[in-house]
Amino acid sequence: MSYRILIVEDEPGMIELLTVALEDEGYNISIANNGQQGLRKVEEESPDLIISDVMMPDMNGYDFCQQLRENPKTAAIPFIFLTAKKDVSDRVRGLNLGADDYISKPFHVVEVVARIKTLMMRVKRARPAAAQPAVMNTESEAAFAGDLEKMSIGEVVQTITLTRKNGRLLVVNGAKRGEVYFQDAMVTYADVDRKKGEEAVYRLLAWKNGQFKFDSGAMAKTRNLQKSAEGLLMEGMRRLDEYARLLDALPSRDAIFEAASLPEADLSPEELQVVNYVNQYSNLMDVIEHSKFGDLKTLQILVKLYTNNIIAIKSGKSEKQEEMMDYDQLAEDLFG
Repeated sequence: MSYRILIVEDEPGMIELLTVALEDEGYNISIANNGQQGLRKVEEESPDLIISDVMMPDMNGYDFCQQLRENPKTAAIPFIFLTAKKDVSDRVRGLNLGADDYISKPFHVVEVVARIKTLMMRVKRARPAAAQPAVMNTESEAAFAGDLEKMSIGEVVQTITLTRKNGRLLVVNGAKRGEVYFQDAMVTYADVDRKKGEEAVYRLLAWKNGQFKFDSGAMAKTRNLQKSAEGLLMEGMRRLDEYARLLDALPSRDAIFEAASLPEADLSPEELQVVNYVNQYSNLMDVIEHSKFGDLKTLQILVKLYTNNIIAIKSGKSEKQEEMMDYDQLAEDLFG
């Protein structure tokens, strides 16, 4: 079955670029030049997916998206913002309105097509359920599952929230495991790889690999959280941006640290605790993984300690490397 995509855009060159690329992929394309026209097209044609610019005359993309999400008949249509607005606040606003994706210009059209295909897979999975009698509700729907390389955690959370599914999201990433419970678009319980509550959700949002499964109807036996999923997603995105910026201030993710100097009187209890973690685990990511503080807060403290020369990159060979060198020398001595 061929899917229909509505492009809401006022720039002719952009319309032509997207139309050619998407028609080559077999999609049927409709065009609207602003949000008002877009609303009429949606009513007339019921598109399977919408791509919209933000800055347009008569009705901008944010207002267009908001009206769609407030209407039960159009609330579930996959929606992608394609815009020159690059600020995190703009992206967060778009996602908070219910957009499924936000792509900044300039972009590579191949990337846009790939993201559309991902959303179309979700449409395909949803269509059999939509064809069932009206008495079917979200609690009786079959569980859905997938791969995080094809559908990000952010997209999964938005899907659950947008359709107001109640149940448990289970995610497995190698030896790591996480579970998050949803009820009426709220997160009520989260336990993810040594973290619980709000920090657990933020850790999960950073996972790029793994398998997920959502079990509709499952309920948490206890609660350790009561926050909106959209709010957590918005804050999680802000934290991920800050986390990435802080990582750039350090040598590498694989850095091995050691305490360089320790003026205890000048350090807070939290900073002293992170120094203890450095002495215990050394590796940057291990320190963050095992810290009792949040991932972002731990990284903030690490950067401060590194900048102030309280911790430093460990010099010389690691114990493992020294042990290997000893064996190499022994072999040389024995066999020449």
